[in-house]
This record gives sequence, structure tokens and C-alpha cells, in this order.
Amino acid sequence: ARVGSYRERRSQARRERRPDLMIGLQYGAVGSDGIAPSANGEDQVAATVGVSLPIWAERDNAAEREALRGIGEAVAAARAAQDQALFAVDDALARLESNQQVLRRLRDQMMPEAQQAIALGLAGYRTGDTDFLQLLDDWQTLLDDQLQEARVVTALHQAAADLAEATGRAGEEDRP
Repeated sequence: ARVGSYRERRSQARRERRPDLMIGLQYGAVGSDGIAPSANGEDQVAATVGVSLPIWAERDNAAEREALRGIGEAVAAARAAQDQALFAVDDALARLESNQQVLRRLRDQMMPEAQQAIALGLAGYRTGDTDFLQLLDDWQTLLDDQLQEARVVTALHQAAADLAEATGRAGEEDRP
């Protein structure tokens, strides 16, 4: 919309450089009962022809330059908005992919290893080969992994929401 407005201003500045041809016709009714010698009852008709010369070329040039700058600014603003939108999409996609990888690693590797360590620790504790503090440490590792999983799932949903907003799909039900 801004580009169109500046283009119209530029066209107006260009039109101002051309001479304008003016043609006019005037009519005046004259009464016969006045005291002036021209009050003879004959109506007056006059035709006019004129040409305006564009002698203010510098003003028109300045108006055109201003319009061109305005077009440039509007185009730059549109490009900046487009770049910002593309960055938002790229950033959200990168965070989404990164969080998905971390979540897979947590669920496929780290949490099963922690659960296996607890199982081995319980068996060792029953036979007296593992002390109670080691068993608690194994439980703490699993709890830390579960907490990290919840944080990553939250970050994953936030990245998905940011992606939906950046692509104009905010409000749609998307599950990562």
C-alpha cells in the first residue's frame, strides 16, 4: 500500500512537469437599466485560452526524488519484514528439530540406561554388593532424566507453537 502511494506521488510529480492547456468560456448577463455606459442590455461572452509553464522544475524534481526514496524505504521495510518472518520460521524449525533429537536420545538411550542401573542396583543391594547411597544415586539419575524429558517436551511444544505463529497457522491444533 505504501509503495502504491509513493508511486502515485511520483506520477503526480512527473505530470507537474508538463505544460497544462486551459480553455475557458465565461458568460455574463448585462441589464439595460444601469447608469454605466456598458449597461446596454447586450450579454457578454468571453473565451480564454491559457498554457501553464512548468517553471518550478526543481520543486517537481524534489517531489519525484522524495517519492523514489519513499518507494525504496517501503520496499526495504517489506523485505525486512519478510526476512524477519523467514528467520522466525528457520529458528523455530531448528529448535523443533533439536528438541526432537534430544527427546529421542533421552527416551531411547538415557532413561533406559538409568532404569537398567536401578534394576542392577536393586539386585546388588539385595545381595549386599551395592550400598544404599549408590541405589539412591541411580534413582536420582532417573528422576533427573524424567525432569529433563518434561523440560524438552515443553520446549518442543513452544517451538511448534512459534512455528505455527510464524507460518500463520497459530490456533490450529498441531502436536509435535
